[in-house]
Amino acid sequence: MVIAQIGVVDDPLTHTAATRRATRLSEEVFMQMSPLSCRPMALRSALKRGRAREAFSHAAREEATSGDVLAEVRGLRPNRKGLERVAARLRRRPGVVRVALLRGGGIVLVLRGLREVRQAVGAEALFDEAAVVYSRVTVMPERRQLRFGLVRAGFCQHAVERLVERSAVPVDRPLLPILDQEAVALFAALLAGKGFDDRGDGFVPALQPGVWAGGWDQSAMEEDWGPVAMDGRVPFFSIRTFLGAAEMRPTVWARWSGAVGLVAR
Repeated sequence: MVIAQIGVVDDPLTHTAATRRATRLSEEVFMQMSPLSCRPMALRSALKRGRAREAFSHAAREEATSGDVLAEVRGLRPNRKGLERVAARLRRRPGVVRVALLRGGGIVLVLRGLREVRQAVGAEALFDEAAVVYSRVTVMPERRQLRFGLVRAGFCQHAVERLVERSAVPVDRPLLPILDQEAVALFAALLAGKGFDDRGDGFVPALQPGVWAGGWDQSAMEEDWGPVAMDGRVPFFSIRTFLGAAEMRPTVWARWSGAVGLVAR
């Protein structure tokens, strides 16, 4: 189980079983009866929960098994052919979103899984929720050991719904591959220093025009990671929502537009 410590919770969605059934029914009726001239925002608002649920179900079916991944990399050696063979095997595994070779002779992976995340402030637990959690893992072979680096990011269902509602992602295609691309880009943006803070909240430019909003926490790793888990506390970027340009505060918009090159510096 992943334990994330957060300072601010953005309107978590809570629904009864009856509400969920009514929502699914209304989405199905909307898809069957809506005219083609329906406004895109209204269409996205009606479909957002269904598309997000499908992505979460897809993630649950195709999770990366960290134990199997670790077994693959334990025999890693700093030679090009050996690295390429391991990379090719890893790419065929479910839930392995990205595999790339590092210049120094190592390998970087992005793994995906569906996890229950406990949101808390200090020692006080607020609520548990499912999240699509991505782990960026770097593995560097050294003389007699492997050196690991870990960082994680989690997308709650609310954030995925807002992506559907507030961006131009296709609503007639599987959403999980799009989320995979966003996760890889998010890690790249964080490593490049493109994330920024505003009034205590963290923001990272997204591939879609907009930003992911959340904050840095820590997470506990699954037991099969063993000593790789850095004493069980790994940096974890908790993504609470997606903001398009129309939803940003002016100060956030200014930082985002500068980061993505919309405003000349």
